Amino acid sequence: MIKIIDKWNGHNILEYDYDRWKGHEVCNGLVGYGVAYKFHRWLVDNDLIDELTTVDDTYNNLSECRDGNRYDIHDNYILWDTDMEISFLYVVNGNLWATIWKDYGWYGDIEIGAV
Repeated sequence: MIKIIDKWNGHNILEYDYDRWKGHEVCNGLVGYGVAYKFHRWLVDNDLIDELTTVDDTYNNLSECRDGNRYDIHDNYILWDTDMEISFLYVVNGNLWATIWKDYGWYGDIEIGAV
C-alpha cells in the first residue's frame, strides 16, 4: 500500500511510485489529448492556471507519450506557496497521476483522476 506523505490544497501526496508503473500502458494520441483535458481541468480547478488558458495550451506543454504511459511537462507547474512542482504525468489503468519534483528529486504523486 502506498503511504500518504503530505497534503496540498486538499489533495493527498502519495509516495513516488512511477518506477513500478513505467511502461504499464501503451498510450496513443487520443489518450494524450484526454490526459491534457483532464489535467487542464484539474489545473483550473486548483487555481494553477487561469481560465483563459486553453486545453491546447496545456496539451502543447506536454511531450509525446514516453515509456508507454508518461507525459513530460515542458514548463513545470508550481504548486503555489510551496517548493514543489509538477514535473510529469502518467497513466495507469485509465487513471491520471501527476509526479512532483521537490528539492532535487522525485517527491511524490498526486492522483488527478480517471482519463
